[in-house]
Amino acid sequence: MMVLAPVGLLACGVPVSMVWFFGWRLVSGVAGGVIMVRVAGAVLPHLRGERRGPAGGAIFAGLGLGIAASRTGGTEA
Repeated sequence: MMVLAPVGLLACGVPVSMVWFFGWRLVSGVAGGVIMVRVAGAVLPHLRGERRGPAGGAIFAGLGLGIAASRTGGTEA
């Protein structure tokens, strides 16, 4: 998944066809979603009990801020 996400995003920049773009955008989106879901499960078990709450909050706040920031610099619709 860590390889599919950036490869898919790079492949989206190659102007072949709309089907090409849709397929690679789907691959990169699914890979990115899997990475976002799995990061908490990979990190939180390695922390002490009193640090899990703030760490979980930081993980999900970072994801939310990243999603919001990715939309602010886009092209005009």
